[in-house]
Formats: sequence, structure tokens, C-alpha cells
Amino acid sequence: EDERGREGAAVLHFLFLAIDGVAHADIWAAFFASAPEGAYRIWLHCRERDVCLGSDFVRRLPQTIVVPTVPASYCKDLVTPEIQLLGQALASKTGSALDGDELMEKFLLVSDSSLPLKPFNYVLRELTRSEQSDLCIYPLCPKGECTVPHNGSLNFWAKGVQTTSGEIASLVMSSQFFVLNRREAEKFTDTWGAPGARPVETIRVQKWRGGRKLNATSTQPVWNVSI
Repeated sequence: EDERGREGAAVLHFLFLAIDGVAHADIWAAFFASAPEGAYRIWLHCRERDVCLGSDFVRRLPQTIVVPTVPASYCKDLVTPEIQLLGQALASKTGSALDGDELMEKFLLVSDSSLPLKPFNYVLRELTRSEQSDLCIYPLCPKGECTVPHNGSLNFWAKGVQTTSGEIASLVMSSQFFVLNRREAEKFTDTWGAPGARPVETIRVQKWRGGRKLNATSTQPVWNVSI
């Protein structure tokens, strides 16, 4: 792939996960104003959909598609609204690529408090240099000792913990935000809808703070979802 990326043969789907609107509407409007025609689509899931429909973000960006609201709960299930956004975007018609090229699509999960730091054309070029998806996986801490804080807490893989079914498992710590290509976005949504894709057991995870093991554990759901 040359340094021009795939401009003109790519579409970025921005999937916003929000409560009652997206912050910094003026900045987002300026960001999308510089985008080539047909190079992006905006999807928005809100817990309070009626409020979102009247929000400054939707007023400034009327092309935003506010999807039907599905149940969501912080720290319990934010995957269901993610799947709702992906499913709506995957089912949409994005048009054809130029000059017979195969159309590349990327699906970006974005929070309602995010800010674009680079111009649209830069983001488009960088995200379409490769057809691969982008996931942020936190490193495995050596010997289970974590000393690098992230957002005030220590992210790590929980190793060798026992599930309620008696199995020994490891939990991989990753960011919930992603950039998926179409193939893996489809696999994600298909897997979530399949039997057994919802949490069927829980796992006890040791809590840490400042590199010290605390006399406390937390219960986390085990999700049978992978891409």
C-alpha cells in the first residue's frame, strides 16, 4: 500500500456509544466537514435516545443515524449496544468503491467524550493502510506483579484463577474500544447472537493497587465471545 492509503475506496463507520449526547459537537462537526464525500458514516447509540435526537451533536451533524436503544449497563454489559451499532452499520448500504477497487470498511467504536486529534484525511489514510483490525491488548505483567498504572488502576491479565465451574482460566485485559474490519465485525456480531454467547459463569479476580495485592477480589463475567 502506498502512502496515500485507500482514500476514495474506503468508508469509516464511527460508532458512538453515549448516554444523552456526544460532547464537543463543534469540534466533531469541523472534523467531519473536511471529509471526502461518502468516506464516513456516523452511528449513535444513546441510553436516553429522545434527548440525543435533540442534542447539539445531532443538530450539527444531521446525517447521524441514532439507532434504537437496547439495554446497557456500565461494568456489566456494554457489549449489547456495541453489537446494536455494529449490526446497524453492517446492514447499511455504503455504496461502491471507485474505479472498480474493492471497498474497504472500518468500524470504529468511540466514546461520547472523545476528541479527534488529527484531521479526517489523516485518520482515513492511517486506518486504511492495512485491512487488519486494531485492538489494544494490555501487556501481561511479569510474575503477576503489575506496577504500571493506567487511568488510576492496574491493568493485567488475571492468571490461574478458578471459575465457578472449576476450570482454571486467564482473563485477557483489553480496551473496549476497537477498530474492526468488516469480516471481523461480522464475526463479532454473529458470535454474540449465537447460543452460549452471553455470560454463563463468573470468575473471581484478585484486586491490586500500587503494585500491592489487596485483601479483596471482584467478580467478573466470563464472556464467550472472540474474534
